[in-house]
Amino acid sequence: MQLFPIHTWHILAAAALVTPAVAIYTPKTLTAVMVAVAIAVYFVRVLESRRLALPLDRVSATLLAICGVGIASGLWSVDPADSVQRAVKLAGLLLCGTVIVLEAKRMPGHGRAIFERGFALGLGLAILLLVFEWFSGLALTRFIADLFPEGRLLPTGTIAYGLLLKPAMAVLATLTWPGAILLWRRGHRLGAAVLLVVMLVLLGQFESRASTVALLGGFLFAALIYLLRGKGWTVIAGLIVVGVMVVPFATSALVNPKVPEVAGSPANPSYLHRLVIWQFAAEKISERPVLGWGLGMSRSIPGGDDPPGGKDNPYGFDPNTQALPLHPHNAALQLWLELGIPGAMLGAALVVAVLMAIRRTVADRVLNAACFGLVFTAGVFALLSFSTWQSWWLSTVWLTAAFTVAVLGPARAPATEGATAAPGTADTLADVSAADGAVGALASRAGPRRQELALVVGGFVLAMVIAEIALRLLGISYPVFHRLESLRGWA
Repeated sequence: MQLFPIHTWHILAAAALVTPAVAIYTPKTLTAVMVAVAIAVYFVRVLESRRLALPLDRVSATLLAICGVGIASGLWSVDPADSVQRAVKLAGLLLCGTVIVLEAKRMPGHGRAIFERGFALGLGLAILLLVFEWFSGLALTRFIADLFPEGRLLPTGTIAYGLLLKPAMAVLATLTWPGAILLWRRGHRLGAAVLLVVMLVLLGQFESRASTVALLGGFLFAALIYLLRGKGWTVIAGLIVVGVMVVPFATSALVNPKVPEVAGSPANPSYLHRLVIWQFAAEKISERPVLGWGLGMSRSIPGGDDPPGGKDNPYGFDPNTQALPLHPHNAALQLWLELGIPGAMLGAALVVAVLMAIRRTVADRVLNAACFGLVFTAGVFALLSFSTWQSWWLSTVWLTAAFTVAVLGPARAPATEGATAAPGTADTLADVSAADGAVGALASRAGPRRQELALVVGGFVLAMVIAEIALRLLGISYPVFHRLESLRGWA
């Protein structure tokens, strides 16, 4: 029985409203946001007396297989208990992400309109905050960071404070795509182009090179997909599979920072460090190529804490520099390093499954290309920046996927003319349609907008409290703001 005029699309709209702004100042809490949304959606479903069936499509099956290999890796992992624990947490994020994406897919028309308003307001607010930070010299960022001086290991200064926004830039670059899709579907084609340009300018202003490359590269990739008219996706999928499978061997052929011309060049030290990280990971992959070192064991691999090249530090890096700090900063290498050949194959299969889902369900040529651009943007961050298993980044990907599915609208039917439905399918669809109609009628009889907004905010806050309690019980917490270490990165 429905006790309050609040529905799953209200929860998703509230999430879309707060996610962009939350991402700017505390992106790691996006895990709590996603978990809260999933819990709230589940309970609203229960109140509506509607069952929540989780379909096992290619993407979900591949993700489950990765979790299964992660759990199995506890048998040979450097730290078995830690690998199993990480795999279980990964499965929990998979469940939460699947719930919100499914709800976004089932959203009725009137619910989608509410969601789109919330997302547009949230993204617009985030852009205004970034513009304010730009012209005020990061006033809000400096104020918030100074509240937690023990968590800031950088010297005071605009450039140092600007480093705190780099994860936020990655999130906003990813969220730009569903924003552009929303504007395009609403007929604001110029607005979609302006949004991309504005975000590129802001990313460049905050000196986020990886985010700029990810968004601009995503746009160029989307243009290529559009020009190919959907005919080249199989070639792209094949290149992805080949790339993932040969990456350890290709990494060994990269330029060696030990060469005097390279070591003495004015190149960015972080770039040279990234090279030796990848080369060290490739060497360790060759030691355990079949099964890997265990899920999440990148930080525990022997020699990873030593300077690049060994304890003698032949590359001439700072003595505190590590050969493998935390993770390889490359998803393909991390899958190889931790899960071996099965992990690499499943990682490649996951990307192909996502591309197949886009090709199968997004009929519009422009929107199809935009979805491919989104995959490219997320892929750049996966290959250059973040750990494959970082909860906040995985939550960002799931939230972005849900928002994109919501703004795309109903998927095209994959069935062809003359196809016969499976037994019981018609009855199930009739039940779902009747339920959606009843919920829509109930929504149309809801009270004034102020009361509805209060219920949305109240329900979201309640869900956040529930999620926070659950995360604390699991030992997941972030007691300091953006703890940043000068050598190890985000910790």
